[in-house]
Amino acid sequence: MSYLTVISGQELASIYGKYKSKLLEENVRTFLQFRGDVNKGIRYTLQNKPDYFFAYNNGITATATDVEIDKNCIVRINNLQIVNGGQTTASIYAASEKYKVDLSEVSVPMKLSVVKKQDIHSTFVSNVAEFANTQNKVNKSDFFSNHKYHLDMKKVSSRLWVNRKAGSQVSSRWFYERVRGEYLNEQSHFNKTELKKFLLEYPKHQYIDKLDLAKSENAWLQRPYYSALGAQGSFVKFSEYVIEEMDRNENLVTDNYFKSAISRLIIFGEIERIISKATWYTGGFRAQTVAYTLASLCYVLEKYGRLHFNFEVIWENQSIPKDIITELEKIAKIVHLGLLSPNTRYGNVSVFAKKKECWESIKRLNFGDIEIDRNYFIEQDEFKKIRKEDFKNKNFDEGLDKEILVYKTDFKIWSKLRSFYENEGLSDFQVRTLKKYSVANKHIPTPNETTVLYKLLIDAKKSGFSE
Repeated sequence: MSYLTVISGQELASIYGKYKSKLLEENVRTFLQFRGDVNKGIRYTLQNKPDYFFAYNNGITATATDVEIDKNCIVRINNLQIVNGGQTTASIYAASEKYKVDLSEVSVPMKLSVVKKQDIHSTFVSNVAEFANTQNKVNKSDFFSNHKYHLDMKKVSSRLWVNRKAGSQVSSRWFYERVRGEYLNEQSHFNKTELKKFLLEYPKHQYIDKLDLAKSENAWLQRPYYSALGAQGSFVKFSEYVIEEMDRNENLVTDNYFKSAISRLIIFGEIERIISKATWYTGGFRAQTVAYTLASLCYVLEKYGRLHFNFEVIWENQSIPKDIITELEKIAKIVHLGLLSPNTRYGNVSVFAKKKECWESIKRLNFGDIEIDRNYFIEQDEFKKIRKEDFKNKNFDEGLDKEILVYKTDFKIWSKLRSFYENEGLSDFQVRTLKKYSVANKHIPTPNETTVLYKLLIDAKKSGFSE
């Protein structure tokens, strides 16, 4: 069931002000600020011709699991999600909050589709986002933002603090931008004091672009030819790798994985700085040299056998030891000159760098003089022990998250959920557990009760259950 309707600018701004990013969770990106021509155009129309907004703007496309109609008016929408038109929504809100634009004459077209079946909901949303979006280019990387890998990376980044630098009184964290535009969108709601606090906590140099992360990780996996495909091409290849890895181990993203990935990103950035100021740098093919240098570092480290590089050294200091930088400079020079060496099949370095043959040729170069101090490594047994403990901690954290969710959920919700499952043929234990938590007495859930209640709640939400 679909509806062509209209929503007032004031009402839309109010809804976004209350729920913000939750309203756009199914969207492939968030608000991209007043930078593109479209956003500036929205702001101009809102300020100067608000009564023309309905005619000038494409409006929003939204989904819901149910709606209530009274006298030809929609009076209630359950599980509203804006899947196309997130920029329109956030622009209207920002214009009202930041620029104090009067929205009383603004009307916004809305196409609302009621999708009750969960199994077709995700496909529908993806198709709408891909085919209906014409305001700003939607990149392939945007469609992967809701994958568990990125959700987990976001969760870990929000929890881990970076060690304070000497003399600093402020702790900081890395900001993982799961959805394009998220870093700037977070800042758009703050006043000057709040913005200053945010940037101290999440400084610009600790902003993680997942496209850069993909290039860095592809290089470390000794696939620099994928890094050389460009931002989107590299991301697609990395996404394929992530999907395969998480099919084998859904707990891929642990605290140590995150720290190691960020450490590799720090190395990636340092290599770029090394090359840019090097006297031997010819001025071209910097991106290719950076990727192949990081891949070569990983290749060189393989000669240490069963030893594993200890990325904690870089994470703890948020910088690379000087002696390792010296070795990186040597590797980068060898790699750059190797990339520039004539090849008979591919005349263009950019084209050659995208081929696996290029990596094979780089591996044949002489890296014999490169030495990394053994103090930067950990033994195989210690590595396995750390990894096992890391997975154990992640399982504990996820279990704790579930317990907190179950404990904080009001008994009225469990009572409502009990009615939702009334004719669903639940087991005796499921029925007893729901009944137990449907009264006002606050119980501390047992592990089994937590598992049952969490699954019932999540499954119900997927089927359209509204709290």
